[in-house]
Amino acid sequence: KYGQKGVEALAEATPKATGKTAASWSYEIKMEKTGAVLSWKNANIVDGVPIAVILQYGHGTRNGGYVEGVDYINPAMRPIFERIAARAWGEVRTE
Repeated sequence: KYGQKGVEALAEATPKATGKTAASWSYEIKMEKTGAVLSWKNANIVDGVPIAVILQYGHGTRNGGYVEGVDYINPAMRPIFERIAARAWGEVRTE
């Protein structure tokens, strides 16, 4: 449920020129020895460049300019992380 909520929050917060990057979010859950790992991914990669990353951190342009990044990922995900932490804390307290 948190994976999908994160995808929705990221899609909503992603800057939209064409909407392709916003529509390219997904999540993955892997089980490891230490527990479950929840990761969010964006499949919009152009010429080897992950577009979600350059939107977040900025990038140089072909004519020598620079486009400043926009911190859209952290504010979008903060409420999701807080919900996960609250749920985990609730589980620990009831044990």
